[in-house]
Amino acid sequence: MLSRRSLIRSLALAPLVRAAPLMAQPSADAGYPGQVVNIVVPFPPGGTLDRVARVIAQKLATYWQQPVVVENRSGAAGSIGTRGVVRSKPDGHTLLVASNGPVVMIPAMKAEPDAPERTLTPVIGLTSQPFVLMVRDTSPLRTLDDIAAAVRRRGGLTYASSGIGSPSHFLGEALRASLDGELTHVPYQGTSPAVVALLGGQVDFYFMPISDAVQHLRSGKAHGLLTTGLERSRLAPNVPSLADLKRTSPDFQLWIGLFGPPGMPESRTRTINAAVQRALDEPDVREFLLQGADLFGGSGERFATFVRHDFDRFTEAARALRFKAE
Repeated sequence: MLSRRSLIRSLALAPLVRAAPLMAQPSADAGYPGQVVNIVVPFPPGGTLDRVARVIAQKLATYWQQPVVVENRSGAAGSIGTRGVVRSKPDGHTLLVASNGPVVMIPAMKAEPDAPERTLTPVIGLTSQPFVLMVRDTSPLRTLDDIAAAVRRRGGLTYASSGIGSPSHFLGEALRASLDGELTHVPYQGTSPAVVALLGGQVDFYFMPISDAVQHLRSGKAHGLLTTGLERSRLAPNVPSLADLKRTSPDFQLWIGLFGPPGMPESRTRTINAAVQRALDEPDVREFLLQGADLFGGSGERFATFVRHDFDRFTEAARALRFKAE
């Protein structure tokens, strides 16, 4: 089985120049899109997914000469907006920019797990980035050992997440299991309110996507204890990685991708994939996205393989931790 890193590398190295021939082919999709395209982001405005969706939507509107509207439908750790797209007509006029939370993690925790390829049509991977375990600048916590000691001394700490069943929730519970102590989960509706809670002193720590963490690390408003990657991130080179801390946990990334409703025709999927690949290859888009993440790109088939691999990996990890979205 391919490793997760190998899959990411294969996606990243997929030749983006394939987009041009696909765009040029006269096909049954020549009239697409014939109306406004809605891209649903299942989280509030201002967060990581919202920023990625808006820069892609702007390019697609230019290519297609049709409005491409980003619609934020937040709630239930991304499940509400995701379910809306699942029930939409599979004609490519309603799309979803989502992360591994609502696409992989929450479905995997059901009594009968819903494999992502049955509920959505993977179109293309967009970005991938690690999380950073963040504390506010005035916190006495500066290492994982400090957290472990504080748990023993104070009888517990609080951590924020972007919602029940979200990646930040899972990471908090994984840390709790490793410490064998009490951590109180405080869920918020998205990254932005969770960051506000951390900086405001309402919680002790938060596993924050690195694209959101960078500005607070640079301003000195927060401190990073570790990143969830196997290597130090180029965006926060002073923050130790799992390998630096000799942790055996597998790397854990926040990935973002574009999806359509289930049953979207392959020709439509390829048309949309080609347009988004073209956008990812634009210098201004690459520059913007690389400020906070690594790029994916590649075919829909490769992205579908990656998503299924992540689903299987998380299902196993969640069972080992007895992690539930509740």
